[in-house]
Amino acid sequence: LLTVFVIRTFLGGTIEKGSSRILFAVARRGGIMPRKQMYAQIVTSSLTVGLGGSAGLESPITITGAAFGSNFAQRYRLSQKDRILLLACGVAAGIGAAFN
Repeated sequence: LLTVFVIRTFLGGTIEKGSSRILFAVARRGGIMPRKQMYAQIVTSSLTVGLGGSAGLESPITITGAAFGSNFAQRYRLSQKDRILLLACGVAAGIGAAFN
């Protein structure tokens, strides 16, 4: 219930879930991911798992890493090619962190 409260109150009622969002961002949006993805997945999955819910942490950390890379490239006005490269670097960092 706390996760639902956070999503409805602070995240506008919806969050994009699943690793397919990364593929969609690369294929259709030029590597642009929403800014709220940098913290939304980490907060909601941490609440869910921390309070005993059944969820995996691999997908949220992957999406968070991709969002950090994408938003870093957007902030510094890098090209689409560099934005997609940083998105992929964020994905790799997230997977690397999850699996040590």
